[in-house]
Amino acid sequence: MLKTDKVFDPEKIDFAEKMAELSDDDLLIALRKRNNYHPKAAKAAINEGIKREIIKSEADLEKEEFNPIPFKRFGLFVRAESQKQAKGILSSLILIMYVFSLIPFLYGGVDIASGDYLMAAKGAILGAITLYFAYRTSKTEKPADAIKLVIVSTLTALYSIYHFWSELDKLGYMEILVIVVIIGLVLFTSINIWQLTRRLRSM
Repeated sequence: MLKTDKVFDPEKIDFAEKMAELSDDDLLIALRKRNNYHPKAAKAAINEGIKREIIKSEADLEKEEFNPIPFKRFGLFVRAESQKQAKGILSSLILIMYVFSLIPFLYGGVDIASGDYLMAAKGAILGAITLYFAYRTSKTEKPADAIKLVIVSTLTALYSIYHFWSELDKLGYMEILVIVVIIGLVLFTSINIWQLTRRLRSM
């Protein structure tokens, strides 16, 4: 995507050429972010949009689908400005959840070694369910499946906390901190997945 005139010298940029290189999806975003661009860049986006028949005239920009996107630098959740970008981020986050789903199986191996087969079975079930909903969400990209992933990953995280709680006397403060941070990041990741699936539905 094009950046604002705070970065580029507008007199040295061929905005028409830059806009012509954009895909239809990215050009649509450029039209919605026109208020964030240099006037010449915004005008070039409008002209290219008319040329491609994305809009018939500048008056079409008054429609709801072309409402300007507020410029935000920071946010709690990951931001995606195109469907392609959202899908790429979603795939990366799902990969993290695949790795996380293996943790209960690792705990299960410890439980089996200590003779606690019931805990091992519970861990295997939670791990398998987390793995399933991570896979399902990656295929359907539906918020309904993503929210189920949030729920099951929360249960898996609670199981993990419970599991290492009995080992607290054997762990140092740094080890405990690392475990808590990892679990927190995983929960944050699952929530981001849910937000991204919702975002994909609006694109």
